Amino acid sequence: MTKAKEVSEVITLAFRVKSQGSNLFSAEILLIKGDTIVDRREGVGTLLGHAIAASEDLMAGFALNSIETKPEEYFANVMVI
Repeated sequence: MTKAKEVSEVITLAFRVKSQGSNLFSAEILLIKGDTIVDRREGVGTLLGHAIAASEDLMAGFALNSIETKPEEYFANVMVI
């Protein structure tokens, strides 16, 4: 009898800047499992530069914590502004 192979899906985070219309943009964080977006959060509509900076702050925060924090835990605990 052969043992079934365990398959685990990769859970990752994606960070982007999203247009809100009327010249407003927001930082957005996506929780992705395999190739499916499971959940998303977006910040408030603001100027493009502020939205880019907010997205960069989210990425830097995850990069600094990724060794100790799983993506899904970071997603659950981060505040998107």
